[in-house]
Amino acid sequence: MTTYKRHRFLAITPFIYVFALDNILWAMKGHQIFDRFGFNSPESYKRKTGKTMPVKEYDLWEFDPAHSDWVNEESEELLSGYVPPRDLICLLELNIDLKTE
Repeated sequence: MTTYKRHRFLAITPFIYVFALDNILWAMKGHQIFDRFGFNSPESYKRKTGKTMPVKEYDLWEFDPAHSDWVNEESEELLSGYVPPRDLICLLELNIDLKTE
């Protein structure tokens, strides 16, 4: 897992604390967390569109945690082809403190 350096002498490893996250989410309940800011984009700006794939028979798709993607049960095709970064996988598998008190 990557260790991030804040200062020359201090290195930290990212961690997710479930109890702290739960406290934050309860404290922010009912509050508007995100708000519009910034500027309006020019009229000539064209949005980039990614590859889209309409799914008509959604019951044929099942989420497979091993692939971190939806897999078609008949063709074994992956829906997005997303490959999570190694650091994210390590964070989610090894660095979550599940203590709730």
